[in-house]
Amino acid sequence: MVFHPPVPKAKLSGLMAAADVGMQILANVPAFYYGTSPNKFFDYIASGLPVLNNYPGWLADIITRSECGYAVPPDDPGAFADALVHAAGRPQEHAEMSARASGLPQKF
Repeated sequence: MVFHPPVPKAKLSGLMAAADVGMQILANVPAFYYGTSPNKFFDYIASGLPVLNNYPGWLADIITRSECGYAVPPDDPGAFADALVHAAGRPQEHAEMSARASGLPQKF
């Protein structure tokens, strides 16, 4: 994991292209389950990144239904770590998730 200082949107696509997965992480707050509009999720799928999400709701439903990433239960660091290990250990499956993620923006 690499943390960068704030990056202008124009340079963000280059960073996204070098990433393996986009992480959509929020606190386990029920109001977030169906009450967020996570712009980073849309950046990730537009860049063809599989998404790792740690809270239930509409976003987890899309990820699961579209098989474009990982939706893990909230407050479960083991499941979160397992998803990262899974992503790193299965490059072909990861590539298939990337392709499905790339196709999602046309569905919105």
